[in-house]
Amino acid sequence: RPEMIAPQGQADWVAAIVHTDGGITLARVRDDGQLVTEAVPLKDTATRAQLWLVPADGTPRSLGLLARDGRSVVAISQAMDALLSPNAQLLITLEPAEGSPTGRPTGPEVGSGSLRRI
Repeated sequence: RPEMIAPQGQADWVAAIVHTDGGITLARVRDDGQLVTEAVPLKDTATRAQLWLVPADGTPRSLGLLARDGRSVVAISQAMDALLSPNAQLLITLEPAEGSPTGRPTGPEVGSGSLRRI
């Protein structure tokens, strides 16, 4: 989608999150600190897609629940921004409707992708 591409001169992070079913979700961390991602459609209404940042240390950190339809916009804190690197991954798991009860991924992984600077 054209609106997912960074304007020239900006240095944003992007990831193509490849789903286990072959689908792709595009994600972009803009220079204004907002992560924009497409919806992850789910058939099961009892679960939600939760987005995680997995930095180089391998410990997943929640970025929040994703919209069932439409686009999600998530504010990236300064602490999370410091963890963005080419070695970091974005991960999507299926979690209970209110999100992971433990603060760590508990449901199955449904997609992942590496961050790249553009």
